Formats: sequence, C-alpha cells, structure tokens
Amino acid sequence: MAFVANRRVPALTRPWRLGIVTALMPFSCTRADFIRGAMLAAAGLALLLGAAGCGERAPTSPSARPPAGIPSDSASAVPAQTPAFSFTTFDGKSYTSEGLKGRPVILNFWADYCPACAGFAPRLEEVYQKHKEEGLLVFGIGADGSEGALRKKADALGITYELAASTETVETFAVHAIPMTFLIGADGETKSAILGARQPAQLAAEVEKIL
Repeated sequence: MAFVANRRVPALTRPWRLGIVTALMPFSCTRADFIRGAMLAAAGLALLLGAAGCGERAPTSPSARPPAGIPSDSASAVPAQTPAFSFTTFDGKSYTSEGLKGRPVILNFWADYCPACAGFAPRLEEVYQKHKEEGLLVFGIGADGSEGALRKKADALGITYELAASTETVETFAVHAIPMTFLIGADGETKSAILGARQPAQLAAEVEKIL
C-alpha cells in the first residue's frame, strides 16, 4: 500500500491508537505521529517535534492516550505464546512460524517513511551479517508502504536481509508502533521484543538470547 495521507493502515492508524508511543519518542513512531509531525512542521512548529524521529506534543486529551491493554513497553509486547504466522517475501519465498522452527529469527516491523526505522535497520543488518552463519534469519516486514518504496529504502540503507509486507502478520503480533522487533528462538518462542531503536550493545544483548 502506498503512503497516502488520507489512507489508513488497520494496524497502525485507527483513531483510538493515536499517540500510543509519544512517551518513547524520538525512538519510535506511529504513522499517525509521522503525519501529524509533518503537518506541524509545515505550519512552522518544528520546535515541537522530536529531533531524531516522529514527534508531537504530549497528549492533552483522553482520546490521545493509549487505551488499557495496549502495550507501552517492550516487555509487555512479548506474547505468552508466539502466534502462528506466515508471509511471502518480495523474492517469492514463503515462510511459516512452524517452518521457521529450528532457526533463530528476528522479525522487524518497519516502514520506509519512519526515521527511527531507518536508524535501526542498519544495526539489524550488522547483526545479520555477524550471525547469519549461525543460522540467524532476519526479516524486514513492511507495516505500510509499497514494495517499491520499501525496496528502495532498503537499498539506500544497505539492507540485505529478506523483505516482505504482510498486514496479517502486523495484526497477528498486534503491532501498534514502529519500529517493532520480535526476537524468536529456535524453539519457536518469542524471547524478547524491542520497541523503537536501541543502541548496538542493547540490541546485541537481546540477540544473544536467541542464538
């Protein structure tokens, strides 16, 4: 799906999900945050935006706050049991949660217009290059955007791990903000989740949990 301001992505832009991760910015963003930030900047209010990601003013009304049950931190985003999922990469390879058992897997949900995603993806590429001989698989799952836009951004970032776009997988993992990353062990269980961007040392520590 192309990024069009008046088009909504079910997993990221429903009205009751606005402002979900404002407390964590500039390290992560919802698509709604990005649009709102761009509109404020165009109006000359750039000073209100986060310096490194998608920013906005703190929510001032109940409708702008996350409702109960929406995870606001990485730990609460880890599912008690990894849900069944499947997707097909842009290169035509099909993967399922059952078929991936036996391999450590990283699922990174991102979009081409997300600054925090662009900052985090090269760190994932470094991890992939370092551990791919150990069987690590890394997938960049487009939460929004067209295949062409995602490929172009990945190429610009030097990303070589596999890419896909799957609204079903986004909804299966209840992804409400990006970048969102799930680290799944060879036993098929999700060991940890990373909301937003993390420093290399922090990412490396999380990766060790699944190798």
